[in-house]
Amino acid sequence: MIGAGAMAIIRLQHTDRIMQLVEALLRGGVTLIEVSLNTPHACELIRQMNLSFREEAMIGAGTVTSREEGLLALEAGARYLVSPVTDPEIIRTAHEGGIPVCMGAYTPTEIFLAHKNQADIIKVFPAATLGPAFIKAVKEPFPMIRLMPTGGISPQNAGEWIRSGADLLGIGGSLVDKALLEAGDFRSITGRAILLKQNISLAQKG
Repeated sequence: MIGAGAMAIIRLQHTDRIMQLVEALLRGGVTLIEVSLNTPHACELIRQMNLSFREEAMIGAGTVTSREEGLLALEAGARYLVSPVTDPEIIRTAHEGGIPVCMGAYTPTEIFLAHKNQADIIKVFPAATLGPAFIKAVKEPFPMIRLMPTGGISPQNAGEWIRSGADLLGIGGSLVDKALLEAGDFRSITGRAILLKQNISLAQKG
């Protein structure tokens, strides 16, 4: 997961063009895709995406807030779970299913406790209120903890977050743009994905 650089977050109310959206993201090099469970029929969408894109993409479930939701996502074929909070039951559910889990945290104490409870990646959320300097500061005492800032990430500022020490970026509306999706402008979505990956790659190279 870490090697992917970025996780695209899909949270939509209208999903009739979602398969075209995934294709657009894949054309831009974004292969790690989270389907938020507050998207209508999320588990069925995860199942369909795995049937169509399993070899090209790693599809997971986001906004998981209970063991029951985690089990439903696993049954649908989710290859990782993401939560906005830290819940040891969700961590156990993912690991029992043999998949990694990203747990949400905000403060250094929450980040460390999520790590201590064996979360594979810590989703720093909402990151927009903290900024890249926070990631850099947290990484100094906790270089071993993998951080995924989410909220406020864009293709344009992605490099700044990576240079601050982020291991992975969670990116939603600035990549999965609802206006572009409604207009059927998948070329622009692919363009944003390409820019995102380019800026991450440049930052990783130093």
